Amino acid sequence: MGSNRESDLYKVLSEDISALAVEQYPLRSYPAIMIGSSNGALIHLCAALGIPWLPQTFLLSVKRPMDPDELIQDVKWGSKAAQEMINNNPDLQFHQMHDPVQDRMMVAQMDISY
Repeated sequence: MGSNRESDLYKVLSEDISALAVEQYPLRSYPAIMIGSSNGALIHLCAALGIPWLPQTFLLSVKRPMDPDELIQDVKWGSKAAQEMINNNPDLQFHQMHDPVQDRMMVAQMDISY
């Protein structure tokens, strides 16, 4: 992404993310596919069976320097970002993470998952 990361965030399209996941597999017929949350055993089973696994969620990290203790500032930022993302991608759900105790470094540098 370029220097204006927040404006780039609003260019993200769910169709592009879905296409990226599907493009990881060769174009051919498959006897089955698995869709859902990641799980080590499931991924190994899919590999052994030669079938695709498509994730149900994607983590999108957005760099935005912020003091980890500024929860209200972060919520305001996330509310604006969420509204823009949902306006552009009504098929997505937006979940903002902020845990300054367990993930202090992450909170200070990035936010957003969907």
